[in-house]
Amino acid sequence: MAIDFDAASENYFGTPATSHTLAHTTSGSDRFLVNFLLTNGTTTDIVSTSKYNAVDLTSAIEMDTGQANVRLYAYYLITPATGSNNLVVTLSQSSDCDVKIQSYTGCKQSGQPDATSSGSNPTNITLGITTVADNCWLASCARNTSSGPMSAGTGTTRRTSTGTMSSGDSNAAKTPAGSHSMQWINAAGDSDGLIISIAPATAAAATNDALFFAGN
Repeated sequence: MAIDFDAASENYFGTPATSHTLAHTTSGSDRFLVNFLLTNGTTTDIVSTSKYNAVDLTSAIEMDTGQANVRLYAYYLITPATGSNNLVVTLSQSSDCDVKIQSYTGCKQSGQPDATSSGSNPTNITLGITTVADNCWLASCARNTSSGPMSAGTGTTRRTSTGTMSSGDSNAAKTPAGSHSMQWINAAGDSDGLIISIAPATAAAATNDALFFAGN
């Protein structure tokens, strides 16, 4: 089964608080949800929980950018509830927060994410990743120190762009498995980003009876 983009939601919560809530609507089958986060003011991990429809997301990867105490996170949830639900991010200390959600259909329902990686660069950034499964999609976020939301570069479709961080995906399956990348463009300043790969759902194997009747 091929992966397809479902929906994206975003908000930059500029007023520091210990809880931030964002509504998002999911649909379709074999669902997968990724939540990118940016917190500001500390180099330590201050995300206590990220929950969608009161179900905990799992941390995939995070990084201290080393820039103005900004930290990036990627969380995920396999089989998120359908319909309109809230994602609630709870922090251990008050901070502004950039919250992005992207959901997909046709995704493998175990063993996600396929792979993860992060990167930094003084200007534009190309986030490289080595996929394990064939026909993965890539999803990433990126921010920079001076020019606001970043623009999509080679291999990137931007899905969100509020606040100081952009997020997006490859908008296509990556084949064969191996080295792939997404590029983000900025006007000035250092760039940092996270990238994950999402494995596709595999079609159910045909039964012996089905194979018999197909050949007769």
